[in-house]
Order: sequence, then structure tokens, then C-alpha cells
Amino acid sequence: MQAKNLYNNKYLERLEIEADIIKYIGDQLNDCLFAYFNTFKHYIDLFWECGSIVGPGRGSATGFLSNYLLGITQLDPIRWNLPYWRFLNKERAELPELY
Repeated sequence: MQAKNLYNNKYLERLEIEADIIKYIGDQLNDCLFAYFNTFKHYIDLFWECGSIVGPGRGSATGFLSNYLLGITQLDPIRWNLPYWRFLNKERAELPELY
């Protein structure tokens, strides 16, 4: 967040909301959902390293600030007022689709 000059309460609050959702869904699925995002970030890095073109967003995943900060997406969802709940929410405890 500091590298992108985004370290402020608005962004911290959003990250707390997202972390709570990720933890809740991971608990419901009896798995560590945080690892899912780290693995997907690794794939994105491999695509870039191989010279592939990677689009700026992944559908509703673009609304998740965590994805932006990890480099999975390239659009700041707060700047563009994108809803995080379309990607993951507690009412739909399932693996997110990142593609």
C-alpha cells in the first residue's frame, strides 16, 4: 500500500473487510483461502515473465482491493468505486473464480 501511496484509513478498512470475508469463507470450506490468492499471484507473475499479455481485470475479481495490491488485477477498485461483494461475500461461501 505504501508503494502505491494508498496507506490510509479508507484502504485499511477495506482490507479488513476483505480479510474477514476471506477468513470466513476459508473456514466454511475448511481450507486456507489466503493461499489461493498467493497461488494465483504466482501464476500471474509467470504469465508476465513469459511475455504474455495479462488484462487489467478478472471480472468481479477487479472489485477486490486485495487482488489489486497483490498484482492480480491492475485497477484500483476504490478509485473506480467497484463493489467487492460481487467477487466474494459471506452469503456465497465458495471458491472465487479468478480467470
